[in-house]
Amino acid sequence: MTTNSWLSLQIQCEGCGALIAQGSGLLCANFGKERGARIPICKGAWHGKCYRQAENNVFPVLEAEDLDDSMLMAVDLASDIPERFKLARDGDHLMWPFQCDDCHFQNLKGASDTDGVLLLCIRRANLDALWAREPATVHSDR
Repeated sequence: MTTNSWLSLQIQCEGCGALIAQGSGLLCANFGKERGARIPICKGAWHGKCYRQAENNVFPVLEAEDLDDSMLMAVDLASDIPERFKLARDGDHLMWPFQCDDCHFQNLKGASDTDGVLLLCIRRANLDALWAREPATVHSDR
């Protein structure tokens, strides 16, 4: 595959099904690679806003209003983003070696079974890691 053909690929979002614009989105480091029995070829690609915490997320996510009696004042987070730690951003995969939930599962368990709790934990850990960088840093890197 030549560089030009790679750039002209049309990549579909796993979340909404729409095409992801060139230079946007969140791509798994294994995108397009054979992974094994569970995922023959990784198709892990999303619009940033489509890779979000699971609806049945049971993990608490700290928000500005949760900062009562803390050393950090809510005013320090005046520009806090309501989606912080809840969804990814376009280009997050450029700042961290992102692997999609299925690839992580494949690495840990192989193709033996499906574990909803493990997948929930993987998604939570991925979102936490992606938010280790501020939005402006991700945007400027992208």
